[in-house]
Amino acid sequence: MRYLLFTLFLLLFSSISAQTLQGIVYNTEGEPLPNCLIIVKKSSPNSGVLSYTRTDNHGEFMLDISDVVLSNGLQEILLEVSKIDYTAQNQVIDINGIDLLDLRYTLERTIIDLESIVIKAKPKPINNRNDTIIYHPDSFKDGSEKTVEDLLRNLPGMEVDDAGKIRFKGNLIDRVLLEEDDLFNSNYTVGTKNIDVDILEEVQVLEKWNENPLLKGIEDTDKIAINLKLKKGKLSFSGSADVGYGIEDRYNADIHTLAINKKHKNYTFLSYNNTGDNNSSYDYLTHIPSLDDVKNKNFKVSKLIDEQMFASDFQKQRIRLNDNWYGSTNQIYKISKNLSTKLNFDYYKDKLNIYKSSSSQYAFGNHGFSTFETDYSTKKPLLYSADLEIKFKSSKNSLTVFKSKWGDENVETLSDFNINNQEDLYGNLSSKNYFNKQTLEFTQKLKNQKALEFSTVYSSDLVSQNYTITPALDFINNIILENDKTIQDIESKRNTVQLQGGLLGKFSSKQSYKIGLGLTNTNDYVNSILSSTPSISNYFSKNKFQLKTLKITFGGQYSLQWKRVRLKTWLNVSHFNMNFFDYLNNDDKPKTQWVLFPKINLTYALSPNANFIFSQEYNQSPQRIDALYNDFILTSFRRIHKNENNLVFQNKYSAFAAYSINDIYNQFGLLLGLNYNNTKNSLFNQNLVTLVLNQTKTITLPENNETYGMNFNIQKYIPYVSSTIKFKSNYTISQYKNMINSSDLRDNRSHVFNSELFYKTSFNMPINFQNIFYYNYLSNRAEGHKEFSIASLRNDFKIFFKPKRTWFSSLVLEYYNPNLDYHNSYYFLDFELNYKPKNAAWDIALEGKNLTGNKTYDIYTINDFSETVSQQVLNNPYVMMTFSFKF
Repeated sequence: MRYLLFTLFLLLFSSISAQTLQGIVYNTEGEPLPNCLIIVKKSSPNSGVLSYTRTDNHGEFMLDISDVVLSNGLQEILLEVSKIDYTAQNQVIDINGIDLLDLRYTLERTIIDLESIVIKAKPKPINNRNDTIIYHPDSFKDGSEKTVEDLLRNLPGMEVDDAGKIRFKGNLIDRVLLEEDDLFNSNYTVGTKNIDVDILEEVQVLEKWNENPLLKGIEDTDKIAINLKLKKGKLSFSGSADVGYGIEDRYNADIHTLAINKKHKNYTFLSYNNTGDNNSSYDYLTHIPSLDDVKNKNFKVSKLIDEQMFASDFQKQRIRLNDNWYGSTNQIYKISKNLSTKLNFDYYKDKLNIYKSSSSQYAFGNHGFSTFETDYSTKKPLLYSADLEIKFKSSKNSLTVFKSKWGDENVETLSDFNINNQEDLYGNLSSKNYFNKQTLEFTQKLKNQKALEFSTVYSSDLVSQNYTITPALDFINNIILENDKTIQDIESKRNTVQLQGGLLGKFSSKQSYKIGLGLTNTNDYVNSILSSTPSISNYFSKNKFQLKTLKITFGGQYSLQWKRVRLKTWLNVSHFNMNFFDYLNNDDKPKTQWVLFPKINLTYALSPNANFIFSQEYNQSPQRIDALYNDFILTSFRRIHKNENNLVFQNKYSAFAAYSINDIYNQFGLLLGLNYNNTKNSLFNQNLVTLVLNQTKTITLPENNETYGMNFNIQKYIPYVSSTIKFKSNYTISQYKNMINSSDLRDNRSHVFNSELFYKTSFNMPINFQNIFYYNYLSNRAEGHKEFSIASLRNDFKIFFKPKRTWFSSLVLEYYNPNLDYHNSYYFLDFELNYKPKNAAWDIALEGKNLTGNKTYDIYTINDFSETVSQQVLNNPYVMMTFSFKF
């Protein structure tokens, strides 16, 4: 309860009276202007100066006018902004009832006409227009960029992770627009990973972006979108095709088409490769969720049987042995001024080969043992996904949106694995997932900056999994049974109906609110059977249960901008009415609970570019559906898992504090952050580890798991040496509990430290360099037991050589040491040579990968009771010739 007091106090806080002017002054190139004179006068003619200030070195100013307004009884003022050699600006401002004015001015340089002198200025790399930051791509290219994603990695303030997710100033990008239209929905990586970078005119970052145009200026939003503005010649029809062939029958081919007119936008992409590349947002190698997966997480059920996956910081292209087809078409049709439709369709087919062997050392107090395993798997995912959206604007103040989403996924995994050099085991896992979601949204804009929102959602998710292992595993005696096979069948369902309504509005220009009521009805169902044949009637375990949950939520959001302070608070109250029914035991468990969810975000602006940030939240949530089955399920070829069923809610508290600087124009950023997480009624694992099988039982105890973390990031462009330097680091301490074999509840602690040092030159010469150095450290220790730890190094060095505009080449040398305790370093050498004739529509490239001929790579993983070394087979070396043509 102590965590709530501060939040509840701030929720009641509504207004504080004071009047302050703050802002920033730019030139027409988007650069901040220092030493500008800011003068406050009465709005009447020929009035004298009442107050004044000057902009600092960053073009920023702040001026308290409370005394001036009070002593003169002013309702409005005249603000003059001036600087020598620039045209001054005057503005009459109504200050009645306004606490803080956040102002932006752009001064034009005074033009002196000199005969016979013509000066042409090169466009500045970054400009500003209200809440839009504009990047000019040519200022950030080094010649290696092929797609939009490659360019975004070079832009100040931007970060792109391995899955293609984009962050700006540390915040996740919500959408990527094409010529101001949301063509890709949340699956924007299909565009950023594949659209040709050469057709871009500008990259625009839209802060305070709102998907719903009727809510712009009403809803206080922190969403960010990127708009891709194309060159004028690309606004009708354009495209490109790439065809690559290499030794050992390596192929990499794709075709893009882009069509844009007033009524229609279309981007279609089709690709095939067996070189380890992934042009989509679907990752069946690492199972990193896409933005679309995250968005629909609450409407989907989890797969209870693990599919083969790869987890490491190692470069995924080197380890992805694939045979991939991927196609995507994205269409917007503007049928009339008030009616439009959007269609997105994806097709994904792959064949992933995973070859690995692993050796594990287990330690339990004074005893332990070791295991050796081999695993040769082929994974075949097949996916169809379709999204339909219809927008109808019945009047200028009302909008109706219908969204329909369909997904059909089938993943077949065939495995041949061996434990401790015993008889080979053969696994066949079939996972099928069918998902659909229908959404209807209505918005009515009212007078006085208010709006009503209503939405209804129906979704259905069905997952069926069949897992067969031959010969069978004896789960009682932990031995392999000849002439038998183990079969695990699972069917999981989730049906959801959701109704929501809300009122949004503004108390003033600096205060906004949102109140709403929601109802969510969820029906979860799980049916599993674990058995062995030929004695098929001898079931080892069964689960069959249903969980019905009715959740009613009432809550609100309040936002305040006062002087340098920005405050956002949320307070939701939910009532859960749950009923768990076990069909096998005819056991009915009802549960009701009230839940309070307060949250606060507080930002204090030390300057327009520097902020202190604090946030905290408290939440209670029911257990996940995969924590409710109480009999064993075979989740992998050597692990069975069950839970101690209960409906206890988890209590979660989190807090975050940070100091940040985001000066995009001077290309400087800094973040120093601290975070804390505490979970009560946590899930704890009770593990029984043997030579053949691991048995895990998950229980809920009134104990706490805690995590402490610290982040430090800094980046700066240094013009004197034409170089960019970035340093990122994070350190996390986690305290958790578990039980191993016959042990009591153990206290465990893990330490994780990750760091990255980036350096890149941008000399005005044919040759440039880039180097990224990584250092990672991980340790796990149970109290009174042996500590397991790993430290690893990685260094990526690149040389870019561009002797002429028509030629570009790069050389890449990567160094890996996955465990500094051992001398097993790896070197990788890649190259690329590209020739593009001047004014030609074609180019040709020669590239080579893994020319040092590495066949395998070692991966080290640890937990609090074991250390594992896995050896993964890599893509073979190859050289490929690629011909590209643009039309």
